[in-house]
Amino acid sequence: MAMAHPALARELIRMMRRDQRMRIAFGKGKRRWDRFLDRAHTKRMKVIVRTYGWPTFAMVGKRGAVAAWFLVQHADHDVGWQERCRARMERAVAERQAPPEFYAMLVDRVLVNHGKRQRYGSQWYTNTRGVFAPRLIQNRKQLALRRRRMGMRPFREYEKQMRAMFRRWQPKQP
Repeated sequence: MAMAHPALARELIRMMRRDQRMRIAFGKGKRRWDRFLDRAHTKRMKVIVRTYGWPTFAMVGKRGAVAAWFLVQHADHDVGWQERCRARMERAVAERQAPPEFYAMLVDRVLVNHGKRQRYGSQWYTNTRGVFAPRLIQNRKQLALRRRRMGMRPFREYEKQMRAMFRRWQPKQP
């Protein structure tokens, strides 16, 4: 299926790659956090969404749609914007034009940024004791069902992946 805006897809993917390079370097202690990058990406995403609507599969392909999600997911400095994008992405998921598992992660991000418990267990942090753990989760008994409905892998598998990623990002001890 041909996408409607291939140049926009390439731009979104370039922005996402820059975002990820910064975050990985920061996680390894090789770079300072670039809050200006997050703000510049948010500013550009606002123009993109205002101009084109939410970047869907038909518009920018799967990679472009995932890149758009990444950029909004990392706009923690503007939770209102994340919330508006969550609503737009919800419509795209209902039309099978956005990945439901990424939508679920944005739902969690918005909830956590509003000081609430997450639904899908996708958001993690290092607590005050230095332990990497999931943010608080709503009704843990229903977590497996909620994750399955969104096409997400079981929480135990995700937990293993998150802990492995955290270990890789830790600076090497002298």
